[in-house]
Amino acid sequence: MMDLSKSIEQLESAVWEYNPYPSNVVQREQRLRKLALESLSIDDLRFLIGQEIGLPYVLPLAFEHLAENPAAGGQMYPGDLLDSVLSVRAAFWEEQADLDRELIDLIPSVESLLELLRDEILPALRERAS
Repeated sequence: MMDLSKSIEQLESAVWEYNPYPSNVVQREQRLRKLALESLSIDDLRFLIGQEIGLPYVLPLAFEHLAENPAAGGQMYPGDLLDSVLSVRAAFWEEQADLDRELIDLIPSVESLLELLRDEILPALRERAS
């Protein structure tokens, strides 16, 4: 079990040298690597996954959110967390069979969401629109 009170820097035993580049992306990367995993929001997870930072540590947290709600979203749009997970390069999944299995285990949750959208939500919206 992973210690959620630790940061990515602590878990990787690697402190990045401070980069004063005034980019919001660079500054956010550096800040989030120092936060305890338990403090990361869904949007923080989406961002870190999109940057492929600390994937072995942040993907299990993302999977927990996605199992509960496959449409979990950060600040961009509903489902942006799953979208960022699916954007991780194929080579990573080949190297991390356990995490790949966890991703595949999300299929029933995603299928349930799709069924709900198809069978209940879209018909209700169509009825309201007519």
